[in-house]
Amino acid sequence: MLLAAGLWLSVPGRPAGALAATPPAAAVERDDYYELAAPLAGAPYGTLTKIFRYDCPACRRFDTTRESLVVPRVKDETGLSYNPMHLGAGARFGRTASEFFALCRIQDAAAGLAADDPGSLFHRARGAAYESCLQERWLRPVAESTFVQMLCEASGISPAAFEKERAGAAVQQLCALWQGAYGTARIQGIPAFVVNGRYLLKTTAVASADDFVARVVRLSRLPAQGRPQAGPAAQAQPLRAVSSQTSP
Repeated sequence: MLLAAGLWLSVPGRPAGALAATPPAAAVERDDYYELAAPLAGAPYGTLTKIFRYDCPACRRFDTTRESLVVPRVKDETGLSYNPMHLGAGARFGRTASEFFALCRIQDAAAGLAADDPGSLFHRARGAAYESCLQERWLRPVAESTFVQMLCEASGISPAAFEKERAGAAVQQLCALWQGAYGTARIQGIPAFVVNGRYLLKTTAVASADDFVARVVRLSRLPAQGRPQAGPAAQAQPLRAVSSQTSP
């Protein structure tokens, strides 16, 4: 399970660990961020990209308790747009979830809705996917048809429309871009946050919602091109969970 350690998510409502309240004035590589060897495909300049998976408890915790606190502020202070990328590999219905989320993102973009807009199809479908995990944990196993039905009911996309569009070129191309983020997710786990397609926020350094925003603001000011011929961002290694909670 690709679970990020830290990210002030282990104890709801307060920072994770005894971390300094005031971060350094300038971002320091490997202390505050990792520079990716190459720009992350599907994460263009001008974006805050979040890599997540619907069965990840830390991702659910961020999305349900932290996203609304930090993403609007990041957008206001930096002008970055919010760009969630879903990883399908490893999740029970991961490919189906990616295709559904991709369809939602495409239709939301056509309607002028941002991914963090509570009224967006993506936001509503993502919430239903998280709910399916809670049902599996506490109530009963969820069949794939039930999983799809939950997403359809939440988003308003009909099962027939999803079946028709899921194999389309636009949906498949977006899913392929998202799956290409797996290597970046391996560096320190998910949720992972990449600024301007190049700078990976070091989540273990984040102490609070204010700290998250401040760090993203500083990363947004780093050079757009990064350093020439950047080396590997970090050695991929086994990842630690935020807490003892595991996914279904």
